[in-house]
Amino acid sequence: PLYLYFRPNVVRAALDVAVISTTPSYTDGLEFVELHDWIPENALEPDTHKTKARLLSWKKATSLKVHAPVPSVAVVQQGSPFHQSLTVSNPAPVLCEMDGISNELAESLLEFSPGSAPSSGLAEIDLFG
Repeated sequence: PLYLYFRPNVVRAALDVAVISTTPSYTDGLEFVELHDWIPENALEPDTHKTKARLLSWKKATSLKVHAPVPSVAVVQQGSPFHQSLTVSNPAPVLCEMDGISNELAESLLEFSPGSAPSSGLAEIDLFG
């Protein structure tokens, strides 16, 4: 899908700019078209249905390939329910165990985690995205 939205001028030094992007967020900077001098009211007036557009960072692709690796991650089934593992004799109960996560995938999941401490072997991970 493509998204039409306004990239805000956050310091309010100029007008916001209408852009077309492949993602719904202006913070990622992935817009590829800027609409020149376009405001929503232009859609209501037939004389202003046209505008100039500027293509941003456009390069013609000579070829395009998509690599979709075979899924290799699996959830390991536990032998008993989680609540039964919550005992004093078991200081580290396992809520969810996953098998097949490569070091590269683990590093990318933890790359921007603020609580990561690689030297200790412990890291916080955002499970909700």
